[in-house]
Amino acid sequence: MNALLFESPIAWIVVCLLGVLALLAYARIRGSNGARRAMWGVVPLLAAGLIVQNVVVTSREQLVADCRDMARKVEAGDIRGLGAMLSPRLEAARLDRKAFIEAVERTLARYHPEESRLAHFDVKFPDPQGAVVEFEASCRVVSQREVLQRLHTKWRLRFEMEGDAWKVTRIELVPMPTSPLSSLNDVLQ
Repeated sequence: MNALLFESPIAWIVVCLLGVLALLAYARIRGSNGARRAMWGVVPLLAAGLIVQNVVVTSREQLVADCRDMARKVEAGDIRGLGAMLSPRLEAARLDRKAFIEAVERTLARYHPEESRLAHFDVKFPDPQGAVVEFEASCRVVSQREVLQRLHTKWRLRFEMEGDAWKVTRIELVPMPTSPLSSLNDVLQ
């Protein structure tokens, strides 16, 4: 229900249009003017729902936006911005936050990701203050020696609410049959 009310304008429009059609059918069969008048009540409801969907950002939407923002920061080489999204308690490939950021800096000095695309998000909330986001990513990777046209990877990030923001506490690369990378250690230099 949360997704219908807050995350999916298309589904909201479809539900409202189905309501209008049901009221039209009822009005036609019964000849009821009340049903016709009620039909016009659906229009403000539709508009209110669309406004609410544009104003309210759910935790799921925020987490997906955070993952996309992290990808943009990596692509731009914005290490400071990336670091701000990571919890002081980060654990990634047996590295703490400081060592992970240093490894990302070294990696980005040699390899530059471009045209990042993230898709197939699966967001789960195992506890009230935590979330796990899995998604697939693809990008073109450029180095001084080679260009990898489309590198496909799958990621699992653990987020925890710290203050009023979601922070990443764990980063894992999930092995995929189509990817030459099988762990985060394969990515970091």
